[in-house]
Amino acid sequence: MAYTARDSNETKQVYDSGYVGTSTDLNDPPESQVSTFSFYDEARHVAVLAKSTTITSIVLDLGPSSSWTRLPSDDVSHPEWAMIQINAGNLHGQIYDGATSYSFSSTHPMTFTFVPTVATPGDTTWKIIRWNEVGTSF
Repeated sequence: MAYTARDSNETKQVYDSGYVGTSTDLNDPPESQVSTFSFYDEARHVAVLAKSTTITSIVLDLGPSSSWTRLPSDDVSHPEWAMIQINAGNLHGQIYDGATSYSFSSTHPMTFTFVPTVATPGDTTWKIIRWNEVGTSF
């Protein structure tokens, strides 16, 4: 919701400060293009979207939550982390910028890794610490 609303302050609340995300674009042969993003990259990206006067809408659809799979942490040094895998075909994103549309879809599972933050006993907030996506832009 923070992304589609272009709210960079709320976006900063979603990501852990140690966040690292990777995006692999399979449309960039002969080798796939892998991009890496930090906490600040994500916040800056949303801030730039908010400043644009030509973007008419942003869509980010992660599919129905029934298609998500909760997994244990794959980081042995952080067993308290949790992962959510979104199955292939359920992710779609699009930015409408005037007459131009930028899209991303996935034919591979996408994985979010979350780190727990306990404000008070029984009150856990989960922040994104890792995000790995593989797909095609068009």
